[in-house]
Amino acid sequence: MKKLSLSKILGLALGCAALALGAIYASADSKHSGSNVFSAHGGTTFVLTPIPGTTPQQYSHTVDGVYWNSLLGDCTFHAEAIISVPTPPSDVWPITGGAFTITPLNGMGTLTASAEGAATANPAGTALDFHYNLTFTGGTGKLSGARGTAEIIEGIAALALSPGTEDFPGLTGVYPPDADLINPNLLPGQSGDLTGKATWLMHGHLDF
Repeated sequence: MKKLSLSKILGLALGCAALALGAIYASADSKHSGSNVFSAHGGTTFVLTPIPGTTPQQYSHTVDGVYWNSLLGDCTFHAEAIISVPTPPSDVWPITGGAFTITPLNGMGTLTASAEGAATANPAGTALDFHYNLTFTGGTGKLSGARGTAEIIEGIAALALSPGTEDFPGLTGVYPPDADLINPNLLPGQSGDLTGKATWLMHGHLDF
């Protein structure tokens, strides 16, 4: 039997090591095949409910709507947060305690995130611009171990009167074209719930 030279033995050993490392990396990649940069956008309605006895005035912020994500497809969207509105209003309204739930319609499960942000009065006077930073915290189903971060940008929201005051007949939360919009700078003086609509963009990365 022909003996292999030392150089050939070393070459075979290095080749086997490379194949083993390749298998290890391939296995690791398969476990994190959902790790990707994504883009997304949403359209939502929301309710602002004053929280009694808070200074500055705080509002519970409940949000529901639809959402599209380049990794997850079509989804529904729900969020809860707290908005603080100083009197008189300052340039920045902090948004804290955000808890987001995104539910893909393809049955993957649910995706959850914590969020903090801020809103500012739009120069138009009847809208708010807003921004959020998100941290994905897990979920259910295929998204149970989801991790990542994201940012909501280019958010704009319009405030309308309390639910039902100017709705189309038989429809709740649907406002006619001439519905009164609330100037955000007057928000601390409003009593009762306020409603509104918003649209926004999101980008980030998600590992699942």
